[in-house]
Amino acid sequence: MIARVQLNTLDNNSGTGCPGGVLGYSDYRNNPALTTTLSAGNTYNCQVWAGQYAETYAAWIDFNSNYTFEASERIGYTATDVSGSGTAGVLGSSAAFPINLPCNAPSGTFAMRVRCAFTTAGSAIQPCGFGNGTANGYGEVEDYLVTVNAPSICDAPKSQSATNITSTAATLNWVLGCAETQWDIHVGLAGSGSPSGVASNPSVTSTALNVTNLISGTNYEFWVRAICPTGGTYSAWTGPFIFNTLLENDEPCNAILIPLNGASVCGNSTFATLSANEPSIACATVNRSFWYKFITNNNGNHTLTLSNPAAGNLMNTFVTVYSISACPPPLVYTTVLTCTQAANGTPNNSVSLTLNALSANTTYLVYVTDNLNSFGDVCLSVSEATTIVRAKVFLSNVSTSTGTMNTYINTIPNFPLSDPYSSAAFNTFFTHVNNPAVATTTSTTINNNSIVDWVFLELRSGLSGSSIVDYTKAALLQNDGDIVDMDGVSPVAFPNTPAGNYYVAIRHRNHLGFRTNSPISLSAISTLLDFTNNSTSLYGITPLFSVSPTLTVMNAGDANRDGSIDSADSALWEAQNGAFDDYTLNADYNLDASIDGIDSALWEINNGKYQELD
Repeated sequence: MIARVQLNTLDNNSGTGCPGGVLGYSDYRNNPALTTTLSAGNTYNCQVWAGQYAETYAAWIDFNSNYTFEASERIGYTATDVSGSGTAGVLGSSAAFPINLPCNAPSGTFAMRVRCAFTTAGSAIQPCGFGNGTANGYGEVEDYLVTVNAPSICDAPKSQSATNITSTAATLNWVLGCAETQWDIHVGLAGSGSPSGVASNPSVTSTALNVTNLISGTNYEFWVRAICPTGGTYSAWTGPFIFNTLLENDEPCNAILIPLNGASVCGNSTFATLSANEPSIACATVNRSFWYKFITNNNGNHTLTLSNPAAGNLMNTFVTVYSISACPPPLVYTTVLTCTQAANGTPNNSVSLTLNALSANTTYLVYVTDNLNSFGDVCLSVSEATTIVRAKVFLSNVSTSTGTMNTYINTIPNFPLSDPYSSAAFNTFFTHVNNPAVATTTSTTINNNSIVDWVFLELRSGLSGSSIVDYTKAALLQNDGDIVDMDGVSPVAFPNTPAGNYYVAIRHRNHLGFRTNSPISLSAISTLLDFTNNSTSLYGITPLFSVSPTLTVMNAGDANRDGSIDSADSALWEAQNGAFDDYTLNADYNLDASIDGIDSALWEINNGKYQELD
C-alpha cells in the first residue's frame, strides 16, 4: 500500500490502511490541498512510505492529457523494495526517487499517478491493469493533479561531476538548467562552504571547465551558478561537488625523489590508487600504493628507512624496491628488495631495511603498498654508506691580502679532468686504498667553481706512529681553500666507508702532506676541519708553514713527491726552470704555470723539511 507521498509541496499521509477499498484505487485529483506546482527543467525527489509489506513504487504524468499513462510518461520509480514494517497498521520505511522534468515538458495541469506493487521490480510496474501473479498484482494506485510551469530562464545547474582527474588538474562538468548560456564556477578546498564574492572562474560559456594548478592528493569542492540573461542576477549556487586530485606519485614514472643522505620525504596514502602500470606482488593483497625513487652515487649497501609519525604503526605497510627500464610504460621491473612487510606484523613507527650491493649512478624505485587501506602517513629516507670530509687548506700560492689562491693553472691545456694521482706520473707515491673508481670532473665544474688543483685525501686508523691508510679519495681544491668533491661544491664523500674515528691526511703533488694529531669523528654529517688558521691540532714538527699569525699553508718544494724537500727537488727545478704551461712539470711550486725564481725561493724556505704522516 501507499502509506504516504511527498513531492515538492504535495504531502499526502493516507495511512497504512486502504482508503480506496479492495480496488486499491484513490483519486485525489479534486482535492485542492493535495496538488503541487513543478517547473520544467528541474529535478524533484518523490518520497514514498510503505505500510506492512515491502513494495516498489513508480510514477507517471499524463503530459498529453489523453487519459493514458504511456511508457514515455513515466517520471520515476524506486530501484529496490521499500521495506515494510511487517505489522498491520504500522508505518514501514521510506525511499526517494528522482523526478527529472525535461526542459521541453508541456506547460499545464496534468494527472499524475503513483503506484506500488508487491513482488514486482519498480521498473516493471505498469500504470494500469490488475491481476494476481502479474506485474500489477497486489498493490495500490493514487492519482493527483500537478501543474507544470514553463522552465525558468535562469535555472540552477545540476548533475555536477569531475572527470579527467590528475594530480594537478581536473575537468568540471555540469548540466544546464534549460536556457542559461553562462555560469560562474568556484573551486575551493573541501569544506570551504558556499561561495561569497567573486567566483574563482567567472563567466564560463560551456558546461565543462578544465581547472589546473591544483595540489596533488587534495580534496576539493566546486560550486556552479547560472548567470541570468537579464544581467546582474544569478541562480542559486549548486554544490558542493567533492572531488580529490590524485597523488603526484601515484604512478611509477611520477615517483618522488628521495634525496640521498638527506631529510625524509613524507606522503599520505589517502588518495593512492592502483593502475595497470604497477607490478603484482605476492606478499599481500594491494589496495593502495604510491611510488618514490632514489639515485645512488656509489656502489654498495644502502639503508631505506620508513616511519609513520602520525599513527606510529607500519604493520600493514609493504615495501618492494625495483630497478626498471626507462619510462614511459610498459616497464620492465627488476626486483632488488622482495616485497617485505615493513613492521613484520608488530606495531612500530620506524623501520630500516638494508638494500644490498646497489650499483652506482642508478635510479631505484620504492613501491609502498598496504593491504588494509590504513597506512596513512609514511616518511622515507635513503642513506648511502658514506663518510663525509669537509676540510679547508691553502697551498703556498695563497694571497695574504685576499685569502685566496691563484687559479691560472686550471686554464692550461693539460690540466687534468680526472684524478692525476691515479696516473703513471704520480701513482708511485700516491696509492689508492678502497677506492677503485677513478674520480672525474668536467671543465665546466673547474671553471665555474674556481678550482686551483687536485689534492689527495687519506683516512687513517691505528696508533699514532704506526697508523695505516684505510680509505683514500682524490678531491678538488677551490681558491678559497675548500676541498670539494667532483661536483665542485660538495664536501668530499667517501663511499662505502663506515662512520668512525680517523686520522685525516691531506697530500698534494708538490707540497708535503700532513695529518691530524688525533683521530677525528667522521660520519655522513660533516664538521669543518680548517687547516688554514692553526685551529686544528696536527701531527709532526712542521706540518704547515705560517705565512702570518693567522694564516698557514702547506709546505711547497717536493717536486719528486718522495715526502722530503731536498737537493733532488732542487735538481728537478734546475732541469725545468724556464718551462711553462705544462701540468706535468712538478717544480711549479706556486702554481702559476711558470717555473722560475719564485719557485726556487719557495724551495729555499722549506728545504730540509719532510712529510710526517706517521
